[in-house]
Amino acid sequence: MPAHGHGIGVTNERPWLRADEHMPLRENMTIALETMAGRADIGAAGFEQDVIVTADGCEILNRCPAIWW
Repeated sequence: MPAHGHGIGVTNERPWLRADEHMPLRENMTIALETMAGRADIGAAGFEQDVIVTADGCEILNRCPAIWW
């Protein structure tokens, strides 16, 4: 399954992180990066990493330890 992302605001909003999005990322934007993995006969799992765009790249906002059951 593909990874995708979107802006963070009141709702899921632009910029969308996908091939047909032309809105540039700018400093101080907050973005949710989402990755999904799964199989049709089993199910899926998702992970979201929230970041803020900085002048030098990005800063991760939600550093949480991985928990495996």
